[in-house]
Amino acid sequence: MQLRSLNGSPTCEKIDRSACQQSRNRLTIRRITHKGRKKRNDMEAVANVFSRSIQYTIEEKGILSSDMGPEKYASVYNMDQTAVYIDMNGRTTIEFVGAPTVDVLQEVNGFRASVFLVASATGHKLPPFVVFSGVPDARVAAEVWDPKFASSDVEHAVQR
Repeated sequence: MQLRSLNGSPTCEKIDRSACQQSRNRLTIRRITHKGRKKRNDMEAVANVFSRSIQYTIEEKGILSSDMGPEKYASVYNMDQTAVYIDMNGRTTIEFVGAPTVDVLQEVNGFRASVFLVASATGHKLPPFVVFSGVPDARVAAEVWDPKFASSDVEHAVQR
């Protein structure tokens, strides 16, 4: 049972200290929605600058002037690479009440693989390309080159 003070907030005598402190400071336990080494707003700013520079290069500089209409965008591809870390980080953290997203900065550690995603400006997607870090002739390389490994819709390689 929680006792309430005159202003309606719980008193600290009957509930644990951390819950009282969270309530007093308008904090709550939340599930993490984004892990990365850069904040989401920083990434959106970079993406917007990149998009504008590509549009300027195609339209104003006439890079693909031999193609007309939407066909010229079929030869424009964007490739993004991200590292996937396999570790056991927590799934929850403390955040202010009402925060729409919960971003966490993650340090580099543990086993990793790099995933490359490629798409054209018209929306055509190439299969994902996954590069595992490994040692030549080690177990990782043997597993990745096994025909039964993963899906045939994904390309795999091992960094040597």
